[in-house]
Amino acid sequence: MIYFVHRIDDNIGDLLSAPYRYYEFAKHHIIDICHLEQINKIPYGANIIVGGGGLMMPYFEPYLKALLARRPAKLVWWAVGERRIQNLASGYLSEQEAEYSIQSDWFSANDQVGFRQTSTFYPFLPCVSCKAIGSYRLSHAHAMHQHDVVFFEHRDVPLPQLGNYPRRNNLDSNASAVFAFLDSAPIVVTNSYHGMYWSLLLGKQVIVIPFSSGMYHHPWPVHHATAETLPEVIDKVCHLPFQSPDSILADCIARNNDFYKQVLLYFAS
Repeated sequence: MIYFVHRIDDNIGDLLSAPYRYYEFAKHHIIDICHLEQINKIPYGANIIVGGGGLMMPYFEPYLKALLARRPAKLVWWAVGERRIQNLASGYLSEQEAEYSIQSDWFSANDQVGFRQTSTFYPFLPCVSCKAIGSYRLSHAHAMHQHDVVFFEHRDVPLPQLGNYPRRNNLDSNASAVFAFLDSAPIVVTNSYHGMYWSLLLGKQVIVIPFSSGMYHHPWPVHHATAETLPEVIDKVCHLPFQSPDSILADCIARNNDFYKQVLLYFAS
């Protein structure tokens, strides 16, 4: 039996970050990481896969502590990320403030780790929801742009009010509708990790207003802005060419496919 533990709520990013949605596994059980009663029923010495999602943040520490108390035999961290430092009040966190947000002691040497942000401590593994974008693109290869710019915001941190641009947030469980919204314009303004990630995989020019360290430490080309500089950045980005998403998407899928094979070998050893 494998126990999959991740955040199960109405956040579309959390819902699509679970590897059991995309890969075949032996008999398994699914648990919401915020359900302590279920976590405490996991047998000692079980095989556990945690992730994805931005679970390395203070909010989840009590739940992770309870999970580790089950003393798992094999523990996999699948594209977990961090949001350890954030500024919910102003809605903006500078790159300098986020510089040391990733810690070197989060995981045991015996764990199988894939981390969704780049660091010197852990192997890089982008969110497995790239598989969902891959499936979407197979049936939406020639989407027509209906808007010049769209805003995709985190449900807890509204983006600045600017113009009449269409808006949507990540409090949504309809993946197709969210992907179609992001695909409806060549430019996406976002402060959501998955808004950034999926828009890049769809080939958009992405403008990020980061409110947390989770929006930093990644290898992809994005444009940073503040509420004050956003009009100027949009104007600049409007003159840039449409991006080809193929290489980024293929790389993210390949990394997850390889990690899946590593996990199967890890559990078999």
